Amino acid sequence: MAKQEHRAKAPLNVEALGRVVDTRRHAMQQQMEQMINAMTPAATVPLPPQVLQARRNAAARDALLREFGAMTSTQIGENAGSKSPNRAALAHRWKSDGRIFAVPRRGANYFPGFQFDEDGQPLEVIPQIIRILGDKRAPWELALWFTANNGWLGAQRPVDLLVDDPSSVVIAAEREAEDRLF
Repeated sequence: MAKQEHRAKAPLNVEALGRVVDTRRHAMQQQMEQMINAMTPAATVPLPPQVLQARRNAAARDALLREFGAMTSTQIGENAGSKSPNRAALAHRWKSDGRIFAVPRRGANYFPGFQFDEDGQPLEVIPQIIRILGDKRAPWELALWFTANNGWLGAQRPVDLLVDDPSSVVIAAEREAEDRLF
């Protein structure tokens, strides 16, 4: 019978094994970080003033919607008494004609409620303001112009004068639209 060699087992070096495991874990973490970075869209991290401005804008939009409400195209048709099976068509036509404007919110367009009279018709002054400021302002900027205190109106809000003094609102919009050099 052949003589079997009997080898003594080397003692387990726990420290060395721990270092191997740590090295492997670190390599896997680095690889994971590289994959995450490759899959994350390249975007700049907003600066604190940008975040603060975004918060202010969100609060102003929320305040506008809470105070004046907003309607969908279908609601506008219903409020105006449209008998058409496609009640939303009325709002789309008014918007195309420049009689009203919409603001985007969560993938849909909403029409701020201050644009309409008690019969659901567009106020006559709204198209004038849209012609004056509509090309110079994004929809939310235009909506917020109506609800912000305005120096041309003695610190009153344009929205508060749409019915009682629409000509002053038009003048304020014209002054706002003027190119100013400083």
